[in-house]
Amino acid sequence: MYINNRIIQLVYRIATAVVAVYGLVSLSRLFGVGLNPTMFIFYTNISNLLVAAYLIFSSIHTFLDIRKHGVRGISTVAPGVKRAFVMMISVTMVVYHFILLSAGFEMVAAAAIVHTVPDILVHYVTPSLFILDWLLFDEKNRVRWFDPLLWLALPFAYVVFIMFRAEIGGEIPYLYSRFPYPFLDIDNLGLSMVLIINSAMMIGFIVLGYVIFAIDKITSLFKKTV
Repeated sequence: MYINNRIIQLVYRIATAVVAVYGLVSLSRLFGVGLNPTMFIFYTNISNLLVAAYLIFSSIHTFLDIRKHGVRGISTVAPGVKRAFVMMISVTMVVYHFILLSAGFEMVAAAAIVHTVPDILVHYVTPSLFILDWLLFDEKNRVRWFDPLLWLALPFAYVVFIMFRAEIGGEIPYLYSRFPYPFLDIDNLGLSMVLIINSAMMIGFIVLGYVIFAIDKITSLFKKTV
């Protein structure tokens, strides 16, 4: 089941894009103390930035579809990429809530502090709104059985990027570490422990991917559109 109305889709996507951009800008204090480039070594900020960019492009695409094809119908640009981004932003929310928050982690970059409104926006609100966009407006029964395995490329690429950045970029001043997250900190945990922790997390991401796969199949049973 999905909402077969492009006006509703457009309004929702513009609103979600505004929330996503506001969350990122507020968290980085872009118009306050100035943007700290190291903000974008955090998975949260990278995933929110990609989702915000996708939503802006998706809003334009939906608007053009309204003009060309009318109000009735669905407008999903690059649906395969969108589903991968659903997985990516879901990881942001799940890891933050179940791992980082419980460990008392604070992402202090350019005075970005946990438990503030911007922090809640990037970790909960934007991910939830983007997942709902997929649930409400996209055709279902499109996720292939192996897609959750392909989606692992995003968090895996992030880990590779962080390891490379640690070697050439050195210590992150406000964290007193070369690594943005404790579970990636080879200096503190050792390579073996980091591999064990991250392997376990990747298994968890596979499970999360197949939850998305199951939701796609279950919701496809409801054929009615609104």
